[in-house]
Amino acid sequence: APEAAANEAALGATEASRLASILVTLASDFQSGLAERHRPRGMVDESNYWNDPHRYASVLRFLANLLRRPEAQNVQHGIIGPVDETELFLSGRPEFRSTIKHPVCFRDIVHSLTAPREE
Repeated sequence: APEAAANEAALGATEASRLASILVTLASDFQSGLAERHRPRGMVDESNYWNDPHRYASVLRFLANLLRRPEAQNVQHGIIGPVDETELFLSGRPEFRSTIKHPVCFRDIVHSLTAPREE
């Protein structure tokens, strides 16, 4: 069991690092005026507070820093990937989806930010 836990921790750290790197790349693109790589021109309302490239880049870097924290890298916490419903059930905890109706993990967030968009 200790070896399995160590492997799981290493996988969590690797995935968190991968996601953080993607977020930093996105932040750099937004900061450098290359947002159109990720959002079609005309899709962004420039008057919206969060559409300012520097603010958006700052938030992306904040999320990347969260992923680099040891607490975020624990795959059992459901921060990097989806919560393991079976594990919750076996430990006698309530179903996650009975409390959180629309769960989102960092993997989902990064995917939605990097998925190709239709113009």
